[in-house]
Amino acid sequence: MLSKAVSVVRGLWSVVWVLSASLVLTSCSLPSAGPTVTPSPEPTATALPSATPIPVLLLVTEDESSPLEAALRQWATGHGLELRLRSPAGADGTGLASTPGVQAIVWIGGEPGPEASGWAGGLPLVVVDSEGITAGGSLSTVGEPGARHDEASFLAGVLAGLVSQTRRVGLITATGGEHEAVGRMAFVHGLRYGCARCRLVETGAEEIEPETLAGQGVDVVSAVPGPEAETGLSLMAEAGLWIVWTSEPPSGVAEERLAGGVRFAPEALVEQALEALLAGEGARGWPYSVENGGIQLTGLNAAALSPGRQRVLEAAYQALAQGGLDPGLDPVTGEER
Repeated sequence: MLSKAVSVVRGLWSVVWVLSASLVLTSCSLPSAGPTVTPSPEPTATALPSATPIPVLLLVTEDESSPLEAALRQWATGHGLELRLRSPAGADGTGLASTPGVQAIVWIGGEPGPEASGWAGGLPLVVVDSEGITAGGSLSTVGEPGARHDEASFLAGVLAGLVSQTRRVGLITATGGEHEAVGRMAFVHGLRYGCARCRLVETGAEEIEPETLAGQGVDVVSAVPGPEAETGLSLMAEAGLWIVWTSEPPSGVAEERLAGGVRFAPEALVEQALEALLAGEGARGWPYSVENGGIQLTGLNAAALSPGRQRVLEAAYQALAQGGLDPGLDPVTGEER
């Protein structure tokens, strides 16, 4: 009986061992329970928008320190534009017009050529002081053609007459300027307006003798604008005479000898021309004149011109601007009217 019981027990243990082994093997072959992980999708590349070019006002000029450059930089900033400069030497019109971001072009100094209106490609283009260019399409001109040289020289004559204490005024002629006849006669008319009792003493640019003029009582001198004007005025300044200039102040002359001058102000007209073109107005010419602010009095020296005489000069300027005063001659030929 005992041996039979032992056999039964051994059989039961065998069964238990087999079942245990099966469970162990099964647990090793099954994956462990856990959260299901879903793979992340591959990121999709997103195309970035291309950079928008900065709006640009392009100034083509040989003089990077001109009053026009400073005025245009301020104007461009106020209109959300960046001013960029280019030299006219070797500048290609088509390349300028296709520069990214260019909204308008201003060209001063040098000649862009008669084809400028075509290469601008519809962009607003303002050309300064170029007699060979005609306004049209999207191209406007400033200064030439049509500048009122008669008004500028008339004001110089008024100024010289008001400066003189001796009532003897010198004028340098034959300076090689293309507006010689207009400049001379307009100065004479201005002198009569500013000092009816003044005497005019004329001398050619190649015949200047400062001592001779000073010996005749001349105390202030001006010159008809032209290539030889600067040299003549410099010699007169060295002799101690007051200098009244037109268009450009003579370099090398001490400021204390400059009584004042009359300048052409392209910056006043370029801004007007740009705004008109950007507003969709038609192209046109903007000639220098007192009426539009393109001709201005400048550098008035208090030592040469008292406040009272400055007011007389300013009154003459305003009368020209408002049409109540006329130089009295043909602005093209210089013939008296």
